[in-house]
Amino acid sequence: MPAADEKMVPSHATGEQTSLEEAETFLRLVLPEDAPCYAMWRRRGGNRFFRDTDKLAADMYGRTDVYFSIIGHTETAFIESKRPAEFGHSGRAVFIDIDAGSDKYARHGDKVYATQDAALDAIRSACERGIIHMPSMLVSSGHGLHLWWVLDKSMPIDVWHELGQRVANTLLDHGIRVDRAALAKTQLARMPGTFNGKGDQPVRLLTPEWLTGERP
Repeated sequence: MPAADEKMVPSHATGEQTSLEEAETFLRLVLPEDAPCYAMWRRRGGNRFFRDTDKLAADMYGRTDVYFSIIGHTETAFIESKRPAEFGHSGRAVFIDIDAGSDKYARHGDKVYATQDAALDAIRSACERGIIHMPSMLVSSGHGLHLWWVLDKSMPIDVWHELGQRVANTLLDHGIRVDRAALAKTQLARMPGTFNGKGDQPVRLLTPEWLTGERP
């Protein structure tokens, strides 16, 4: 298994692994285009800031246990190399984290899903019942799921955060096991094309078929 934050193109990558070009497109869609800067966080090295999303994607791609901030940040964040909530600039996509996997299920029980398939079934059911719209993008975080709804335009940070809270509360009200800890303005997410160090699992984009039951 590659060491945390070791940059590499893994020899065990398959055709399902997200390409760098796909990772670049993903960040362009989910991050606000009008923000002064964007942030990456590493287990070793802390925060690093970038002026454009393609450079952020290139630096993260192929690494293990690296994360990006799901919002754009102010110029002050770039100057001070910090990303507290007050340095948030804007958001472009609603993000929901769904935890799954045997290890987390053993620790947290019914607060999470026992398997990723069980989480996918729950989200598919919520879409079919009209509780939520189909996510714009679906990401396997290695064991769990990241749901993204890309908005028509960027929103000021407080407006964006309130919208995300409403989506999360709707899901929670209908029994969907949302990770409540992942609703902060300062939330981090894994980028497709990186690796989850727990089991060396690839983080990858999933096609719509994963929510229709016709999974490859």
